[in-house]
Formats: sequence, C-alpha cells, structure tokens
Amino acid sequence: MKLTAVLLTLFCIQLSAKSVSQYVSFSGKNIALENVFQSIEKQTGYFMIYEPALLKNLKKVNVRANRVPLKTFMDELLRSQPLTYFFQNTTIVIQQKPDPAASVPDPNAPDPPPVMTLEGRVTDEQGRPIEGVSVKNLRSGNGIATDALGSFRIEAEINDILEFSFVGYETHSFKVSSAQSIAVTLKIKVSELTDAVVVGYTSQRKKDITGAVAVVDMTALKSVPAGSAEQALQGQASGVTIISSGVPGAQSNVFIRGVSSFGNTDPLVIVDGIQASLNDISAEDIESMQVLKDAGSASIYGVRGSNGVIVITTKKGRSGQATINYSGYYGVQLPLHANPFNLLNPTDFARLLKEVNPTTRLFANGVPDYMYAGPSGSGVAKAGDPEVDPSRYNLTVGRPSNSYIIQKANKEGTDWYRETFKAAPMQSHVVTASGGSEKSTYLFSLGYLDQQGTLIETHLKRYSARINTQFNVKNNIRIGENAYVFYKDNPAFDLSDPSGGNPISMTYRIYSVIPVYDIKGNYGGSFGGPELGNARSPVAVQKRKANDKNDYWDVVGNVYGEIDFLRHFTARTSFGGSIDHQYFLA
Repeated sequence: MKLTAVLLTLFCIQLSAKSVSQYVSFSGKNIALENVFQSIEKQTGYFMIYEPALLKNLKKVNVRANRVPLKTFMDELLRSQPLTYFFQNTTIVIQQKPDPAASVPDPNAPDPPPVMTLEGRVTDEQGRPIEGVSVKNLRSGNGIATDALGSFRIEAEINDILEFSFVGYETHSFKVSSAQSIAVTLKIKVSELTDAVVVGYTSQRKKDITGAVAVVDMTALKSVPAGSAEQALQGQASGVTIISSGVPGAQSNVFIRGVSSFGNTDPLVIVDGIQASLNDISAEDIESMQVLKDAGSASIYGVRGSNGVIVITTKKGRSGQATINYSGYYGVQLPLHANPFNLLNPTDFARLLKEVNPTTRLFANGVPDYMYAGPSGSGVAKAGDPEVDPSRYNLTVGRPSNSYIIQKANKEGTDWYRETFKAAPMQSHVVTASGGSEKSTYLFSLGYLDQQGTLIETHLKRYSARINTQFNVKNNIRIGENAYVFYKDNPAFDLSDPSGGNPISMTYRIYSVIPVYDIKGNYGGSFGGPELGNARSPVAVQKRKANDKNDYWDVVGNVYGEIDFLRHFTARTSFGGSIDHQYFLA
C-alpha cells in the first residue's frame, strides 16, 4: 500500500524547499557499495535505483572524499566496477556495463527485417469509425489509439502481430505481411449482453437495459489486496472514481460520473436489498456487483439514488456436497522511499534563518550542542555548560512551568518523515463453508483483516461473520435470511484539521534540529528550547494514541419470503435493518 491523495496535497504546501545536493563527502575502507549508495541518498536527496543482484560478489571499495561533486564521485566509485550509471531527474539509475564484444556486429548475421509505417482504419460492423481503439504491436510493445475517423499509424515489421482492443468489442489480432493499408472491423461482445444484471427489485439481461449500468468483474475486484470492497472498486467500473485518504478503515469518497451536486455526493449502496456500507464488507463475500449510473436509478430508489446506486448480491449456498473454501493474502505497504518534503538539514536551515533573522538566539553561533527550557527561560548551550547539567533536568507532568527540559540538538537532522512512517504489514483471511439440499441451502463465512497503517499507531482490525440461508417450504414458496456481523478496531485519525495540526503536517513543520527523545528518553519537542516554533512531535502525538479505543459493532441483515405464481411472476417481501454501536475512548 502505497500513500494517498492527502500526502500528494501536503507535498504542494511544504514550508521550505531544497534542491538536491550536488556534493558528497564520504570516507571509509573496505566498504560495500550498497552502504555507499545509502550515504549518497542521505546526503544528496537523490534516489538510487538498482537490482540487488548487480551488487552481489562485487569487491568492496576504499573511499576518501570531502565535498566532491556528485558526478566526479560516481565516476571514481564505479571506475573499477562492472557498473555504469545515469541521472534521471532526482534519480540515479545503476546498470550493468555493456559487454564490448556484444556490441560488435556479426558480419554473417542476416539483415534485420525492415521497419515499416503502417496505416489503417478501424470500424464497427456497420462501417462506422471507432475512436480510441488501442492498437498494440505485441513484439515491440508500442501502441497507439485511433483518432476520430478511426485511423491510425504505427511502426511494424513483417510477421509482427497487431492487437486491436476496445471496451465492449472483441479483441482482434492482425499479422503484418506487407506494407499494405489495413482495414479492421471489430465485433461487439455478444456474451456480455447475456449477463444477468440486478436492477432494483429484479434482474434483467444486460442487452435489455437501456440505462447506463456497469457490471463489475468480481475476479478482478478480488485480485486487489485492499481493506474493503470500496477501495478495491477503484478502476473496476467506468465512470466510478474512488478517492481514499490512505488511513486504514477510513471512508473513501465515491463519485459516480463525477460530482453531481454541491451537497452529499455519496452513492446509495444496497447489499442484499438493505442499505449498507461498502467500506465494511469484504470482497470475498460478494457474488455480483452492479453500478447504476444514470437518472433511471432514481426512478427505483427515489432521490437517494440520484448520485448513483451500487447494488451488491452476496454469495449464497448451493445444493450439493458441502464445500469449504479459504482465501487469504499477506503483504507489506511501503511509504515513499525518500523524504518527499526534501527539507533543509540543520546547518543549511541555520544559515538561512540567520540571513532572515540576524538576531536569532537559536542559531546565533551555528547549530548548538544543546537546547534547554525551564521556569526562568530558554536558551542554547555547549556541552559541559552548567545550563545543561543533567542533574537540573526535571519533568513535571501536567505542570510544564515547573519543568526543566534539556535536549541534545540533532546536528545531522532528524528525518521526521522516516520516524513517523514505517513499513506496514497487511493480511486478510476468509474461510467459507457452503452447501445444501433440495430443501435448503446455507453459507457461513468467517473473515479476519489486519491492516497496519504506514503512519505509526494507525491500524484496522476487522472480525466478521456472514450467515446466508434459504429454505424451500414448497416448490413455489421460499423463506431465507442474510445476516452480516462484524467487529472493527479502528483508532480514529483526523486529517481535516484546518490549522495543519495533524501528525502528517507536523513532519515538515517541526525543525529537524529537534531530537526524537531528550537526554532522559522523554519525547523531544519545540517546548525544549528557544525559537523552535509551535509544531508538536509527530512521533509523540501518535505514540500517545497507541491505547486509544475506537471500536464498532455492527449487525446488518434481512429476512425474506418469496412466492412464485402464474408462470412468470414472483412476489417477494423483505424485512431488514442494521444495528450500529460505537465505543470511543481517548
């Protein structure tokens, strides 16, 4: 799991910016290249990209450099290694040096086939041009889309295979045999038009529906390792946009055909005929999902369906031998490799601040050794000064005016982003038992989801159970129930603070000269010295929330009865609802 739109927004409002450094200092003997690369990343802000296998069995290096230009440093470092490099923006890409023998052409080798520029046109079965058809050369991987007249132009060689694909049409392949103009006709996918689509009170064949309905491919949906079916829906249905905050368990913003009003834009979610939340249901429990996208959905569900409707049918038991299925995955979500805010180190920040504020006490003599604050005031000091004698340290919880705080300045700079964001494991397990006979069917499933957040002390743990049963009272009379129960442990995290008081904004607001912990192992912060601003330690903020409680108990379900009469009619009655309970303790 990678970070979300909130982080992307915060990148745009960082308080200070710094270009990547072009100088490197490093000294050491018998050092592995990997360690040197890590030091380059830390000093310059460049990101090193390489295959770990490239560094295996390479000889270690002796390096001695003091503020050497980065390019010169890289040239000397890799001079005796079978590696080369190139710059790409703020990235250094490491590659294997090409084999000189491999670059010598074989005089006996046959000439490569000539590359031709092919032109063509794509139409439907009625001869109408189709715009936006994907034309891909399977050998080279190059691709292009047709224009408004259905025309295209692409480079290819003899015997290349061109693949033509477009949503709703069958994929067509064409083998290049000459430089002739190509005319391609795409056929409509008839198989999709026979799919059964759930619309409101009944189901219809897709070809009989005149409104805009998207049928979600459940195989593709379940292949996405996400905490909820809501997040997994992103990219699975045209016209449906999911914007997630990245916080585990947080509700995503779902837009069907864009923003349709200035008020509530959330679509209506119907699960087995009951209004429910798409955020709390596992994709493994879903049998089918349809998205009703046009105004026709309002004619069925009223004004509540004006933002679109997502109709979900969960899995049911089937007659036959009992079966037990297991589905699960385990993975790790990683934050961005380098600090995205790219802030100044203490030395550069001190130089800049002194130019802006020549009377600064904090950096009057450069970066100080220690900072302190007590009842009589705050200041900076050198190691050994009486003001920073450890015996004077005193922390009175709840009475900061009586405290005397001493913290050692981090001259290398605290990377608050790395301290606040860590690799986060994620796992999901679902066990389902189902079966039945001619008289009854059943399905019982148990689910467990544990999603840790990349922001420390954030997580989602969900335990769920589903029971779906149906009984055939007579050949034409059926009764049944659908019940879903879940418990969710999801500590709250608020990104909506307009003053920038959330821990993510603190990672770029707090000074890097402030250490994570003071000299006694308590949390460091802006209170422990002069002119340190008012930002709080994001590590302290999150660690103090470790024992917060934000628990949910929910029961959602219905009971129903169905009677078949005459030949093509079914009467159905249903009674359902939900019970919600939330417990919060901070």
